[in-house]
Amino acid sequence: MKIKKIYNAIFMLILFPLLLILGSTITVKAAPSTAEVYANTPAGMDLSTTILDKISNFSGKTSSVTNDAKFIYQGEQNNTTDIMQMTSDISKTQLSSFWGNYDTNYFDLTKNQTVSAWIYMGNAYDKTPDGMAFVLQNDAKKDDAIARNSAGQPTGGETLGVWGANKAPDLTSSTYNLQNGAIQNSFALEFDSLKNGTMGSSSYVHDDYFDGGLDSNGSEFVKGQHLAWNYPGEAIYTANQFRYSFLNLSTGYAYQMDHSKGHVLAPNATVAGYNQDSTVKSSWKHFVFNYKKPATGSTKAHFGYIFNDKYYDGTGKDFNDWDKSREDIEIDISKLNSTNGKVRWGFTAGNGSTKATAQTTAIIIEKMPAIANVEATTGLYDVTQDRTVDDLDKANSVVQTKPTSAYRVGNNDDLRFDYTLNYTSGNSGTGDITTVMNLPKNVDFTKNSDGNIGQIIYSDKTVPITTDNLSADKTSLNLTLTSMDTTNSNVKIQLFGKAISDGSSKDFTIVDKAHTSYRSDYFTDDSMTNKFAINNDSLNITPTGTLSSEVKLGDTVTLPGNITYAKGTQFNDLGLTFQTKIDGKKQDNGILSTTAGMTSVPYELDYLANDLGVGEHTIEILATDSFNRSSNVVTYKITVTDKSKLLLSAEKTDMVIEKSVDSYLQGQITYENGSDLDATKIKYYLSLDDEDYSKNSVTTGSGTKIDLNHKLAANTLTIGNHTAKIYVSDGSQESETITYKIKVIDQGITFIPKDREITVHDNQPVKLTGTYDYLAATDLEHKGTIIVNAKIKNQSDSDFANLSSVTITDEGSISYEVTPIASSQKATETLGEYLARVPDAKGLKVGKNEIQLTLTKDNFHSKTVTYIVNVPDITPKITTEKENISLGGTQSQVSFADTYEYQDDTDYELNSEDLHGVAVVENVGTKAFINAKPTETTKTPTVLNTTLQLKNDLGITSNTGSYKVPMYFTDPYGRKTNTIDYTVSFLDKILELDTDNYEFSDIPYDSKSGDYIQRKNKHWKLAVNSYKSQWTLTAKTNGMFHNTDNEKFNGGMTFVNNGIATALSNNEISIASGNSKDSDTNVVTDIGGNWNSDDGILLKNNGFNLSGGYTGTIEWTLKDTPQ
Repeated sequence: MKIKKIYNAIFMLILFPLLLILGSTITVKAAPSTAEVYANTPAGMDLSTTILDKISNFSGKTSSVTNDAKFIYQGEQNNTTDIMQMTSDISKTQLSSFWGNYDTNYFDLTKNQTVSAWIYMGNAYDKTPDGMAFVLQNDAKKDDAIARNSAGQPTGGETLGVWGANKAPDLTSSTYNLQNGAIQNSFALEFDSLKNGTMGSSSYVHDDYFDGGLDSNGSEFVKGQHLAWNYPGEAIYTANQFRYSFLNLSTGYAYQMDHSKGHVLAPNATVAGYNQDSTVKSSWKHFVFNYKKPATGSTKAHFGYIFNDKYYDGTGKDFNDWDKSREDIEIDISKLNSTNGKVRWGFTAGNGSTKATAQTTAIIIEKMPAIANVEATTGLYDVTQDRTVDDLDKANSVVQTKPTSAYRVGNNDDLRFDYTLNYTSGNSGTGDITTVMNLPKNVDFTKNSDGNIGQIIYSDKTVPITTDNLSADKTSLNLTLTSMDTTNSNVKIQLFGKAISDGSSKDFTIVDKAHTSYRSDYFTDDSMTNKFAINNDSLNITPTGTLSSEVKLGDTVTLPGNITYAKGTQFNDLGLTFQTKIDGKKQDNGILSTTAGMTSVPYELDYLANDLGVGEHTIEILATDSFNRSSNVVTYKITVTDKSKLLLSAEKTDMVIEKSVDSYLQGQITYENGSDLDATKIKYYLSLDDEDYSKNSVTTGSGTKIDLNHKLAANTLTIGNHTAKIYVSDGSQESETITYKIKVIDQGITFIPKDREITVHDNQPVKLTGTYDYLAATDLEHKGTIIVNAKIKNQSDSDFANLSSVTITDEGSISYEVTPIASSQKATETLGEYLARVPDAKGLKVGKNEIQLTLTKDNFHSKTVTYIVNVPDITPKITTEKENISLGGTQSQVSFADTYEYQDDTDYELNSEDLHGVAVVENVGTKAFINAKPTETTKTPTVLNTTLQLKNDLGITSNTGSYKVPMYFTDPYGRKTNTIDYTVSFLDKILELDTDNYEFSDIPYDSKSGDYIQRKNKHWKLAVNSYKSQWTLTAKTNGMFHNTDNEKFNGGMTFVNNGIATALSNNEISIASGNSKDSDTNVVTDIGGNWNSDDGILLKNNGFNLSGGYTGTIEWTLKDTPQ
């Protein structure tokens, strides 16, 4: 709070009495009494405690204070509208408030809102109460929110019930933050009928400076009665210190509210009493508050206001006499501290300042924000001149004296008066709206050919306005509009009339605005039509040529005439505007130059016949001058003819078509001389099999050629021979008729499939084959190409899906390949990744697959043939003899040996590109793709030898520890093997023996004693895997025994090395040795792989043996033999 110190000098003034005797008598008409004012109330809303809240008493720190506001319902004091009386003339000290109900009649800061009311502020301009205020508030005291002084007591006077106060008009010797006693979290717009602008002094010991203060230029902020706004609960008050009493020994404070620039809206306004017209007509002052919500994310809203814009009967005052905001004013709604956008709205009033007078003040509510927000607007449209007419009432005084063209219409112009109601928000419908529309003068509202003078346009219907709605004296209309709400949110009323000047002068006739009232249970408003001027003079067009003419294409049409003023007025040099319509369509305006002083202006309008086109045309012209004085409308009739012959041609009139296929009758439309065609006028007429002709429009083409393309829908014609006859017309002539001969067949291509059911035994694409030929009637030949169209349906599908069509050489046979579903899988992706990448992949799947093939060439088709491809549901499996793989040292790769087989079909073939293998290193999280494949087409089982790089493939960068490596394979049909969980371990020392079961060849019957029997497999699986080891491999056996009689074989296994034979017995013999101590990687010694046919372990036959099979056991011993 600011504090200013002001010191007053002491002056003594001796007054001498002056007696003035006047020689005349002045009679002053008394202002209307409160009873007269109440008996002449404007229209407003019914008030009730369900939509308005008024508490009986305001709470105070020491005692409560009576709320002086009171309801005066219709009829209680001869009033026709409910009144809220805020103060009375019984007592000077008054305080009052009322608020919209927070639940049903709140103010929504998130929406555009309007509040309007009528305010009565007493019967005297010079003896006024303090005033009242319109308030938006979110005070914690709710309905008990009111201005309170520093002692916590409700206070009126200069607070108007909302601003902060100390103990005004009493003085205080200490300061107080006035904002603490104001209504908190609020915005207020005050109607201050008493300027509190006297600074305290020795001769005036009062706190009465609330509206005081000077701006930087030394001018007063506030002048007289005024409207102003601010935030009451903010620090907007200044304490001005002054001294008084003898020798200025006492100190007091006079408080001043911020009335700086932007906050004072209407200085020297007539808020209370009467300025000029002291009749009841001017007792009630109309007020409108228009709120515009903030932009999204902002707290800056805007408001505009209108004050004293109409009389109590709803008729509008002159626009320039209103008190109003010239532009929207910004307010910060964050100061209201609303979390849900809802605040209370209402009015407060206070009286009791030193210079205030006890007066009755009152309010009539016209529009409440949350009940029904309806915007009423009007407009004027000159139909003849096709333009909007501005409101002369809103023009400046100079323009009002001599209206410019924007405010003028032509004499006899057709006019449309627009009245619009727009329901923007609310908790209630308006109820049916009784509407009384006073009709503007000098407008003829004669009914049209339908008997209507206007219409009411709702969102779902249009209702005519007839002369039955006119009053008896034809000066007003009485309508009842359907209740408006969110479902019926927009109503438009349009009245149609003709401007009629009074002809009293050469210049113009002013048409004053006319009043319209809207009255319903929850909506009351008034609107005024535009004020405008009718030109008394008008232009007259006199054609000097014929109004009807006939021309040919290529000609120019010239339309001559003269233009004069009906009253002989001379033209200025601003030119004339030609408004033209050709066949009812408005054209661009043209300008005709004029010379000042001319009394007649000639014109010639030229049009090209080619632009108009062949046929009959109307050209309407209307002229207007710079003051929008309009002319009569002149209509010319022009007929454009074309003697050029209309032609229809067709390249093919003998046709062979299929019954079940759409076909087209095609032709070309031209003029013989190549002139342009108008597609909108071209029609063709068709007769099928000599039936009646049907009329049709062309759909494509322009310029000198239009294509005719008539569709014969499938199955329109039966199999057999038919005729179609077609001719065309441009509206003035017809072409010759073309006859099409049409042969309808079933299908033009015969298709014979081969091997319609196939069961696959490998993973290769399946070829579907067959032969085809053409019916002779088609004239098709085996040359060029033919298209094979394909669809597929797998066992799990409900419908067929398209496969790719292929174009093949037309040789009489077809071969169409269908691939397995995963045949396009990349080498570097899993089956799941492929199906995710190509979710609509089409192809053969496990189970039954149906493939449909159809052949097409030109417009002919074959029947659809279905092939069955059965893909067996067999299970692929992989096995290994070694799931634990040991590595040592700096090994860079690892080998896996998998045996792949289809368990359920030993004849199923595997090809080199069939398999996709995936190995995952669980410890590392990497994924390797295996390029293991058989070297040639083979049946299963088959061994897949896989070698993977430890670092590049598996991501294993450390030569320590163990790694889990699950591995599986998928084939092109998506069949997946089991998973083998390999373990790859890095060891400090490795010594492993890899062996198998072995067989010897059969002993021939002529074998002699001492013969060696060869191994059935030349190279036995016998290998040592070692790392950092020196080793020896020995073997021993107890012999071989007959499988049935258990008789020992006569002979035995013998180890032959470098020609030296050593019999295997129960004693160990050395087979091989090795040393990998100095190696950095595993060393695999393939012992059996290095044996030839005459060395290694052989079977020696020592004589006669029983026929049959023999079995024995070799016991291998692999020893680490460090030196």
